[in-house]
Amino acid sequence: MKFLFFYSLIIKIFIHSKIIIPVKYKINDSYEKSNITSIFNSYNTGYLQSETKVGSNKIPIKFKLTFDSFSLIILNSSINNIPIKYNINESKTSQMFTYKFRFKNEPISEGHLATDIFYLNYTNKTNQNLEQRLRFFLYPRNLDKIVNEGIMGIGVDNVRMYPYIGYNLINNLNEERIINEYVIYFSENDKLFIGEYPEISEPDKFISGKRVDILCSNFNNSRHTYYLFINDIISNNIFIDSEKFLLFNLSNFFMEGTELYKDYIKKYFFDKYINNTKNKCYYETNILLGDFFYCDKDVNISGIPSLIFQVNGTDYNITLDYSDLFVLIEDKLFFIIYFREHNEIWKFGYYNIKKLNIAFNQKKKTISFSKKKNKQPKDDNDGGDGYILIIFIIIIILLVLFALIIIGIYFYKKIYGKSGKKDELIGIKENIDSIN
Repeated sequence: MKFLFFYSLIIKIFIHSKIIIPVKYKINDSYEKSNITSIFNSYNTGYLQSETKVGSNKIPIKFKLTFDSFSLIILNSSINNIPIKYNINESKTSQMFTYKFRFKNEPISEGHLATDIFYLNYTNKTNQNLEQRLRFFLYPRNLDKIVNEGIMGIGVDNVRMYPYIGYNLINNLNEERIINEYVIYFSENDKLFIGEYPEISEPDKFISGKRVDILCSNFNNSRHTYYLFINDIISNNIFIDSEKFLLFNLSNFFMEGTELYKDYIKKYFFDKYINNTKNKCYYETNILLGDFFYCDKDVNISGIPSLIFQVNGTDYNITLDYSDLFVLIEDKLFFIIYFREHNEIWKFGYYNIKKLNIAFNQKKKTISFSKKKNKQPKDDNDGGDGYILIIFIIIIILLVLFALIIIGIYFYKKIYGKSGKKDELIGIKENIDSIN
């Protein structure tokens, strides 16, 4: 029994399970490729989407992923004017409360509590499909103008005494022991990892033991959104701004900055390419969606200074270098930061969140940064994770062998112990008789 307990403890500590969900940043594909403003507007009004099959008839549902919500929500096909495919009455595996609930702090105002089978990509070191019953809100009408087939709320719970914790996706998976951690992060190849930190899921890319966990802030009584409080914002050793909040937003591709930084970076970097006999960079003004910069793809962007955010209460700095500040779209280099008048909050969009592999722990309410490995030879010190794994496997094998030996000795004594003692007594008696 002790061995079985120890073995189960080892499994719990070292064998991690995770869910991997492919995602896509959904934009308006009909933008004009030759129209820069059209491109910018399409990306800046997009959202993150994932498709998951639900129900006995495996209906593919397109979910919007957002930090602005906490619950898992599916719209029913009875809604008019929206091509919703899912109908809970047509699924043989569904369950639903007939009583209609009214919700607060959610994208919908009312709906039913329901469950059904979800088909997810599940891995515990080997890929396999997971069929799991999950709880969700079923939304029967479109009073709230929801335009998606479903909403996958993955925000943090800042609402006191929130009554529907069990209707959150991450909580669902943890309660069913599918995952061990209430943590998520996005990879650069557009996948959502649920249940493990980057250095656990991708040990070849990240250094173990170097993760920085920071408690998120609750700015303006935010309900579900992740924030960090920033002490100082620095560029080229110049203090640009101080005491600002940094918001993480999946409904924008680009990053939003303040006017102070816009004025600085325009003067320091962009003006020399804009005010030239042959313009190589450009500044566009958009009243509704913000102002932005872009450049021809042959511009030397390595000359732009890094942007540094000093996180309050820690020694950690979030640093964005030139490769983080520009993205190539339709043969143009877009400066990843856009600006709106009178904005005082910095906002990280999906591009920065996935590029930095920022992890969010819903239960601990932390935002985490894992350290990436440099591309170095295999014999570098950072390759120690492989040796740790080998040592762990050897220990497990030795423990199994030790347990088998103990079990073997036990059964040997049980079977042969009595007969051995009997033969010994017979021998002693024969010796005594021969002496007499």
